[in-house]
Amino acid sequence: MRDLVRNNPHAAKAVAVLVNNIVGAGIMPRAASGDDRLDRTVNELWEAWARNCDADGQLDIYGLQTLVCREMVEGGEVLVRRRPRRAEDGLAIPVQVQVLEADFLDATRNGEIGSGHAVQGVEFDAIGRRRAYWLFARHPGDALGALQGGFKSTAVPAAEIAHVYEKQRTQARGVPWGTPVIRALRDLDDYEIAEIVRKKTEACVTAIVFGADEAEQGIAPTWWTRTVTASSSSSRGSSPTPVAARRSVSISRRRPAAMPNISAPACIRSRRGFGCHTSCSPGTFPR
Repeated sequence: MRDLVRNNPHAAKAVAVLVNNIVGAGIMPRAASGDDRLDRTVNELWEAWARNCDADGQLDIYGLQTLVCREMVEGGEVLVRRRPRRAEDGLAIPVQVQVLEADFLDATRNGEIGSGHAVQGVEFDAIGRRRAYWLFARHPGDALGALQGGFKSTAVPAAEIAHVYEKQRTQARGVPWGTPVIRALRDLDDYEIAEIVRKKTEACVTAIVFGADEAEQGIAPTWWTRTVTASSSSSRGSSPTPVAARRSVSISRRRPAAMPNISAPACIRSRRGFGCHTSCSPGTFPR
């Protein structure tokens, strides 16, 4: 799904619209204890923490909400890890959050672990509660990290992880929201590319001259250029005005007639009901 979002404009637009509609301006909590002084203190602390809550130091709390939602829609799931900080770090509230792609989960961790079991990197206790998440130290797509032992995972207590995904069944992992339309979008991509290639091919109009002399058969194609004319006015009866567009025509000589047979490209405008902008007729040059 990620590849589709990066390379397909329809998928990219769909994800952007969903995220904007879900998150909007973001969740904006406000203290309402009834004590104005306490409310102001709490709101000030919240604003201070919201500006510096990102463990990566790039986004505020509202940017993180957008990022988390986007990862959930595009990748199906996302991990939000709580990161306690030391007092000397200079934060008003010594805790930050780190957003991790689901790739950090070690999907090879399956089977019995102690008194519990693991499913695709999520560890459960004996009664089915989430106990830990097996995370890689580095992103598995990081080549340098892989060389430095990045594929070794460790268990992180579930109390430190918020696993955000849409629970459709009793599954342990999430599913990208666009999964049902992946094939249809790829087919649409292929169709659009094929249509573009078809129009480019039709633009190189080929004329075959029948009845050429025996000595001229099989010679290299001859290239002609003709000026395309278009009407300078939308009113009927106006005289056509030459425009700068030119058409290159590949000519091949064959037997046994004398007239050239020229294939004209189909007009997309006429197909869509807008009318052709040139006076085209099948089998002839635009006049």
